[in-house]
Amino acid sequence: MAGFIRFSKLVHIIKICKYFDSSVLRNPPHAHSANRYGLCKKTTMRVIIGFILIFVICLSSNGQTKRFLNTKDSLNFKTEQQTDFIKVSVGNKVIIDTYNRFDTTTSGLKSNQIPKEVFKKFNLLSLSISGMDCDMVINDHHQQCWMIKEIPPEIKNLSELEILRLPLNAIPNLPDEIALLKNLKVIDLTDNNSLSNVDKLAELLNLEEIYLFGCNVSRLPGNIGDLKKLKDLGLTGNPIEKGEIERVHRLLPNCRIVFDDKK
Repeated sequence: MAGFIRFSKLVHIIKICKYFDSSVLRNPPHAHSANRYGLCKKTTMRVIIGFILIFVICLSSNGQTKRFLNTKDSLNFKTEQQTDFIKVSVGNKVIIDTYNRFDTTTSGLKSNQIPKEVFKKFNLLSLSISGMDCDMVINDHHQQCWMIKEIPPEIKNLSELEILRLPLNAIPNLPDEIALLKNLKVIDLTDNNSLSNVDKLAELLNLEEIYLFGCNVSRLPGNIGDLKKLKDLGLTGNPIEKGEIERVHRLLPNCRIVFDDKK
């Protein structure tokens, strides 16, 4: 109703201005009238623009109008289909994330495992679960240290995954199934200090960023040169010899390799 009232007033104002315009054309205006005439022309244009804006607003508020949401950046919106969410129950707490992104911590999950519900979301694009620094937690007797101990074979279900971040966990090796994540662009396994074998990463040809800071890697895959799209490779904090770093540099001349040899 409010929109209808505004619309009626606008039409009334436009009619008055049109009448004033026609009278001025019939009778040449004096200086004072000319100013009023110019003012009315400007008013008419503003009124028309205002009418267009209100018309657009009314359309957008229509219940039948489709709304397009950027689900990548929005974490709290509601959709008609609850299947667009990942729901993970932790005691009385429910962690909810959007259909294409899951971002949490092991302390929030209170678990050493990636939730099984995650592997049912076949259109997931980003999976990020940060672990805990147990060296810091050990002095706090009231807090338990939660760290992911493995990447299960079900990771193969996430064939659309582009980003995988599992830093500060206790993952000792990579499953064979990780090689099936052909769309993966970024993998961050920083501070998984028992991780030593990363040969499977060389099969992920779309990788652009690999972060292995603070792991236990002493040798990179022999065919790491196949990763032609790789732009960043983080290796600081690994027991890698200088000769191995030089070999990787030769195989990946366009890749920025971050390695600080403190020996």
